[in-house]
Amino acid sequence: MEKKQESISITGVSKVVEMTNIDINLLSEFIAKAKRSTFAEGSNKVESSRNNSIDFLFQEGDLTYRDSYFGSIYDIGQEIVWKKNTPVWGMNYMGGMNKDYKYLTSETFEFLKKCLKMVKPSLPFRGPEYFKEKNFEYVNKVDGDITRFSGYEKIFYNGIEIYQRVYHGGLIL
Repeated sequence: MEKKQESISITGVSKVVEMTNIDINLLSEFIAKAKRSTFAEGSNKVESSRNNSIDFLFQEGDLTYRDSYFGSIYDIGQEIVWKKNTPVWGMNYMGGMNKDYKYLTSETFEFLKKCLKMVKPSLPFRGPEYFKEKNFEYVNKVDGDITRFSGYEKIFYNGIEIYQRVYHGGLIL
């Protein structure tokens, strides 16, 4: 396997890049584009890969992204990126609406999709660190980088937390 050195600014990534032979910048850009082009956009929905899962698929070049989850108001899911049919990156997530605010589910998820469309390659996990629109506020906190990370996102309505999600993931070696 050919070792590939990347010129990147993410702390602690160079040794992992050598092990995986993957361009981290390209991977980050691909993940952000895939996320904007699937659930957030409501497009690229595909046949369920597992009983009762909801799946989205995005492909570009030799990279493939699949987001597969179960549930609606409160859900659990997994995102995987393959390079030439080999899994190279993944993220698991779980969360959803506070049961006392289920009546706001539709508005909350429309707001969430706006936030998820703002995903950037520098933070390719969920939405921006902070976004506010009308009565809704989105907060996203993450520790780590694309190689290994964990975080959470929350949505507030009139200052009250109505939605929360935890997530974690990283490179697959």
